[in-house]
Amino acid sequence: MGKKLRLLLVALTLQTLNASTIQWSNPSTISTSLVNASDPQVVIDNNGNTTAAWIENNFVKVSSLPHNGTWSALQTLSQTGASSPKLGVDSSGNVTAIWLENGVVTAATLPYQGSWGSATAISQSGAASEKLAVDSTGNAVAAWERGGFIESATKLANGSWGSVSVLSAIGSESNPDVAIGENGLVVAVWHTITSSDTIYAATSQINGSWNTSAAVLPADAQLHYNYPTVTIDPFGNTYAAWFSHDLSGSDYFNVSVMTESLLAGDTNWSDLTILDQAGRLNPQNLMIKLQCDNHGNVIALWTQSPDGDTFNIQTATQLYRNTWVTGGSLSLSNIYGFTGDISCTPLGHTVAAYMYFDGSSIVIQSTETNILSEIQDFWSIPQNVSQQTNNGYPRTAYSSDGTTLYASTVWIQFNGSNNIIQAVTGSKTPVAPPTNLSVIQQSTNYGIFQDYYNTLNWSASTEPNVYLYAIYRNNIFNTSVDANTLQFVDHNEIQNASVTYGVATINANNECSSVSTISFP
Repeated sequence: MGKKLRLLLVALTLQTLNASTIQWSNPSTISTSLVNASDPQVVIDNNGNTTAAWIENNFVKVSSLPHNGTWSALQTLSQTGASSPKLGVDSSGNVTAIWLENGVVTAATLPYQGSWGSATAISQSGAASEKLAVDSTGNAVAAWERGGFIESATKLANGSWGSVSVLSAIGSESNPDVAIGENGLVVAVWHTITSSDTIYAATSQINGSWNTSAAVLPADAQLHYNYPTVTIDPFGNTYAAWFSHDLSGSDYFNVSVMTESLLAGDTNWSDLTILDQAGRLNPQNLMIKLQCDNHGNVIALWTQSPDGDTFNIQTATQLYRNTWVTGGSLSLSNIYGFTGDISCTPLGHTVAAYMYFDGSSIVIQSTETNILSEIQDFWSIPQNVSQQTNNGYPRTAYSSDGTTLYASTVWIQFNGSNNIIQAVTGSKTPVAPPTNLSVIQQSTNYGIFQDYYNTLNWSASTEPNVYLYAIYRNNIFNTSVDANTLQFVDHNEIQNASVTYGVATINANNECSSVSTISFP
């Protein structure tokens, strides 16, 4: 049986299996009883410690949950007039929070196993739409809109917030987003009105100044572009996504999700791709999320409304420097599937949480995938993580210490008298990777040419249900071999040329391990 047909049959068969093994806890109410709460946010560090933030009576409230512990007493970070908290966490477990407080972007930091520091204003008044990015070392960048301009401030790891930079020049900007790459690259994107709505971007290094902003794509008088988001892979490649639409009076149509990339070393954005199209709802009521793993694979999750009344929750993936694979739908034509969230570990494990109307109540569902896996657009059978009715607006986080995967999800639940914040946590053991990789180079003289070939060997994974081994060459998926094959031969190589090979285990539930790597020579 051919490889493509075999994989198609496997993918169809796997749709009946539940690849998810996250064991979720029962929901806990973490907000104050009898007080309306809103806008929950959550992060989880590599050791499974969770921190949540939300709004109660115009104050920012926070609580933390140590792994295998209990939620801490609520703490108030802000003065009154606060809204829209954002959280980020680094690989050491230090948490950074920002929020709006009477129109001022304000920040505080929670050191690992420490106490929250005092709040610090990092902008002048009149700010809105603030966003936060935190890298693995603890560097943080905030971006926001103020007076029609995009502004930003940076906090180096273990340092304090620096002065404000103005990134834009036109004066009609809004809806910024910002990301930090592991190589120190910082990219901000935002909506700009020139001759029409379009998307602009600026770049910098974490300890440098911002470059002059430029259009991600040319303005089009026939289309409107807005609500961008951005992510950066570990190799310095940047990916942005946004909505485009036509507008006739108050009628939105041809609502599409578009992406472009700014590859490392390039100065121009390229590879415009349309992930979805033909929606009929104002994109202000939709959302896009982008995440990437340490291998440069990217995943997108967004909502779309094909008729203006119901919502689809869609996904697409792009393997490193490859093309986007679309068509993964987490739900279709759901009347209350307003929004969702997605989180990806450095090893590609991905969890999504979203609103879903099951016919009688609005629940929060969770599902998983792994963007390292050879079978793309495969998601596990959804689990309900909520228990009561009237749940909405989830945020989710996923992390790993290498031996255990940790997850946390928070959302709003109406309990019959007021809105409360509920939370669940969970964990699972990842698939075991192959071990003992080795590679040697040999050659065969055919007279007219010399064939140099590399032979890669490995020891079998301890995973009990190995289905395939996925082979990577220089971080790019190359091929797969069956569970009984522990060798790969790479022909037509150059003598002693540098190359890095990787092997990952894929089990019968399409769960993928981390990639074991070896370099030659």
